Amino acid sequence: FYSLDNRKRKNLTQLENTALFIIKIQIIITLSLFPVLFFIFGYISLSSFIANLIAIPWVSFIVIPCTLLGIILSSLTTGLLHVAAFTFDAILLPMTWLANLDWNLWYLQPPLWAVIAAMLGIFILFLPSGFPARWLGFIWLLPLFTVQQFNSSTLKQGELWFTLLDVGQGLAVVIRTKNHTLMYDTGPNEYVSKTVIIPFLRAKKVQHIDKIIISHADKDHSGGFAALMNEIVQQDLTEILTSANYPQYKIKPCQAGKKWVWDGVKFQILHPPANFKTSNTNDKSCVLKITTKNNSILLPGDIGKNVELNLIANYGSELKTDILIAPHHGSRNSSTISFINTVKPKIVLFSTGYNNSYNHPRRNITQRYEKYKPLIINTAESGAINLRLGIDGVFKPSKTRKQRYWYK
Repeated sequence: FYSLDNRKRKNLTQLENTALFIIKIQIIITLSLFPVLFFIFGYISLSSFIANLIAIPWVSFIVIPCTLLGIILSSLTTGLLHVAAFTFDAILLPMTWLANLDWNLWYLQPPLWAVIAAMLGIFILFLPSGFPARWLGFIWLLPLFTVQQFNSSTLKQGELWFTLLDVGQGLAVVIRTKNHTLMYDTGPNEYVSKTVIIPFLRAKKVQHIDKIIISHADKDHSGGFAALMNEIVQQDLTEILTSANYPQYKIKPCQAGKKWVWDGVKFQILHPPANFKTSNTNDKSCVLKITTKNNSILLPGDIGKNVELNLIANYGSELKTDILIAPHHGSRNSSTISFINTVKPKIVLFSTGYNNSYNHPRRNITQRYEKYKPLIINTAESGAINLRLGIDGVFKPSKTRKQRYWYK
């Protein structure tokens, strides 16, 4: 009996050691990935350690073997495939519960050097026991949590931070002044809203959105609206301007003539006029001009040639702007020569999907702009585009392909 009891105790000790080894490896992998995940996606899942600790062994030792054996023996019985499906469903429920916890996501936007420092810190912490000064690893980790990239709280009166997010074939723009935030369009779908727009807002510590403009009803501009509304504090939202129909929300029509000023920055709606009628939803696009002390931005949505001509007739030289988002992603039905000649942009931004099926921007359109020698940037190539318009008139575009706000 002593021998049997001793063997059981020995087996139990081996099992405990194996379990502790698995947990230790999981801790090392999870912590090592955190800095990289912060840098690529802008957030991490705090429940990922527990989820992986449960899901990886479950899937590796139960779901996958049952699936493989079920495929091999499928000519004799489908029982194992049913078992595989049942065990997969069984693990899916707790994993979904963990993923949906309110506190689950932690948003940070560390600069690259802080990520590299954190990786070095983690390496030092996990050096073999007895290695001198392992505590220095904690010091190398500090910048990851204390140093953040630019957020709107550093803006001065009259300054503007403009971000054209990379949402694929669509449009989503975040405009921030010292105390306010405007969202112009919400990308093509819920997935983009949850994986690009919302992480960006959280990482930039945007506490509330004051106003949302949905330029028009097309999905590539409005598809992420519902998901965004589910995430933001709607009590802080003062206004939704759009020509699209959202009966569940209190919306106001986007009409020419509407103006407001935030922190010394002027906003003006140029189109559509009141009672504007057309069967072309693109031509209903809400055209917005933003003006700081020394610079301006024009957001024309998906307007076509006819609306461009109307804008020229109604506003003339007032259309001149420093930064232009190319109408309709650079389609062949927009960006007429007369429009470009009137606007005279110094920077032209295209919001398009990588290898999109529409071939946006059209080559003849980019060539048309190139004749005027502006700086041309395409989100499909650069990722998200940041522009800071300062009170001194200096603005420098930065591309963030290396960061997490891009989408193919």
